[in-house]
Parts: sequence; C-alpha cells; structure tokens
Amino acid sequence: MSTNATSTVPVALPSVSSLDKTFGGVLIATFIGLILYGLTVHQTLTYYRVYTEDSFLLKLTVLCLALLDAGNAVVTMHAYYHYLVTNYFNPSALLGGVW
Repeated sequence: MSTNATSTVPVALPSVSSLDKTFGGVLIATFIGLILYGLTVHQTLTYYRVYTEDSFLLKLTVLCLALLDAGNAVVTMHAYYHYLVTNYFNPSALLGGVW
C-alpha cells in the first residue's frame, strides 16, 4: 500500500523577546493600582452614605476625583490589553503607542 502523503515539518514560532523587562514590573504595579482603585471606590461609596450633609461642591469634587481614577484604570487596562493580548506575537507594536 503506497501513500502520497507528504510529511510537514512544523515551522518554529518567531522569536519573541522577553517582556519581563518591559512589561513585568509595570504590570505588577498596575495590579496594585487596581487594588487601590477598589479601595477608592469603597471609600467614595462610604463617603456618600455617611456624609449626606456635606456641601454640593465637596460632593462634586469627590465625584470628579473618583471618575478621574476610574478613567485612569480604564486607560491602563486598555493599554496592557493592546500590548499583551492583541499584539502578543508582534514585538514591533512596542515601538509605537496605543493611540
């Protein structure tokens, strides 16, 4: 019995430089920052429940700071998703910014 099947040799994946030195420390810092963001959300909700008699300007300031912190968390997570998930095997993506 003869077969005409050809064997294919798997092609090696392109070498990707280690991301430990570029993203390792910053990713850990982002995780710590997101934990602190959770504490900020808790403190903000506690503030609005406990201090109902504070002035509108103070409540607005707390809300603006909480929204800025949320925006920072979203932008940080988006950047790392772009580099570490979307462009995982694309080291040339490290040369440019996300936006």
